[in-house]
Amino acid sequence: MDELVRFSVTMEADLLARFDALVARRGTRANRSEAVRDLVRDALVENAVERPDTEIAGTITMVFDHHASDLSDKLNAIQHQFIHEIVSTVHVHLDSRNCLEVVVLRGASAQIRAIADTLLGTKGVKHGKLVTTTTGEAVASNAGQGWGHSHAHSPSHSCAHAQVHAHDHGQDAGDAQSRLSHPEQERDRGAERTAHHRRDP
Repeated sequence: MDELVRFSVTMEADLLARFDALVARRGTRANRSEAVRDLVRDALVENAVERPDTEIAGTITMVFDHHASDLSDKLNAIQHQFIHEIVSTVHVHLDSRNCLEVVVLRGASAQIRAIADTLLGTKGVKHGKLVTTTTGEAVASNAGQGWGHSHAHSPSHSCAHAQVHAHDHGQDAGDAQSRLSHPEQERDRGAERTAHHRRDP
């Protein structure tokens, strides 16, 4: 774990109260220090993924009517053009007509955005969005203590385009694992609480 450095932040009382309310909603593990660290990481990631040549990870989420002309074939054909960037896909049947597809990608930022524009711009896609994040190099090594998450598990495959099932680990399980894996955070929170009490009148 990197050495922790203390610094002061000055802000309006109303702004601090709203920030504390946000921290409180994040659960028992959250405190001001961790919330500020998360904001810094978010800013670093946002800056990093904007550079065209930066390697990023991302997901493209699409909702479409699979009965619409040959839309499914078009989307599959586009994805097969980028087998080196597309890691896997999750395909879910929402009802008798509509499908949800999540495409997981990794590659240069400019290329990932171009793939997203091509897929989302295909006629028949009702709604879609690209969400990008870092591959881990843009943030500190002790990052990633956020909320519960969900991700897809897929078997090994040579095509890099596989249909997989997603499941949610849930926040409770993630919190428990985080507490087991990062005891240093408990020490940091204890120091933070001590310093906070000393500042209170």
